[in-house]
Amino acid sequence: NNGWDTTQCYFNFPKLNIINSSIGAIYGVFSSDDLTTEEILFKIYNPNTLNYFAIKKDLDEIVYLLNFNGTEQVLYTTGIIVEDEKYAVGIQIEELINYFGSNVISFFGNQSNLQMYVAGDDTNLYQFTGKIYSIGISTQYNADEIINNFEENGTAIHDSY
Repeated sequence: NNGWDTTQCYFNFPKLNIINSSIGAIYGVFSSDDLTTEEILFKIYNPNTLNYFAIKKDLDEIVYLLNFNGTEQVLYTTGIIVEDEKYAVGIQIEELINYFGSNVISFFGNQSNLQMYVAGDDTNLYQFTGKIYSIGISTQYNADEIINNFEENGTAIHDSY
């Protein structure tokens, strides 16, 4: 249906732990035909504290960042992505916590308060305009099975999909 091609929208998961177990990994495969914009791929948000963790396409790079108590911290930036080519993004939460510690531990410590947006958020400012090939949410057991697709810091290897 081509009518959806120009409609701005996003996925909203009103609670992160939709699989009735703690989440071990969140990941997706995307492609972008516009590398001149900043767009949200994933945003995990705590409505009680307003803290959030986001994975954004920022021009031709993928940026992983944490906004905690009003301070934004870039945790990691990937290598260059290529227009119209697939790229993987995501996090293996246990590895991310082990690598970055501190505020990352505090943010992901209680997943029951977290919500997740995919391909934008409710502000409609940074909606994703490319293609989504797959989205995955897994338990820790399954996250351990795909650990080779993640960097030592818990972020997805952007060309492993």
